[in-house]
Amino acid sequence: MLTSGQSSGWPAALAALLWLLVALSATYWGLRWAGRSEWTPVNTSLQSPVEANPVAVAMLLDSTPADAPEAEAPVVQTRLALMGLVNQRGEEGAALIAIDDKPPRPYRVGSVVADGLILRSVSAQGVRLSTEDNARELELDMPKPPQKPLLPF
Repeated sequence: MLTSGQSSGWPAALAALLWLLVALSATYWGLRWAGRSEWTPVNTSLQSPVEANPVAVAMLLDSTPADAPEAEAPVVQTRLALMGLVNQRGEEGAALIAIDDKPPRPYRVGSVVADGLILRSVSAQGVRLSTEDNARELELDMPKPPQKPLLPF
């Protein structure tokens, strides 16, 4: 039982919570009412229509438009990475090529690597790839080995 000297604080806390909800509601509706305005016409006339570059859009979407075959070679070249090679005398050899940041796989001269590109030759500096009809050619060079930094002591 509570005496007159002891009172619980729950009615005061409930009143404070109620007044907080009233203040938040008034603020919400006040901002909503103040934000309304008459329709403002927007100037929709452009000086000149913006032309989209289909090659740039195709490169952004990682595809190639039908009328731009010359843009395909750089996209393919960025997908392929030469990781290693074995150069034997003559035209024999193999290359270790990574496609789309996947683990590298070995390819022999004459095998299809990606997108119809065939490994044509292996040299000490890199490899040469081309399509069956030699319409597209691509050369991949071996990456330079990282140089060790000079130590200051």
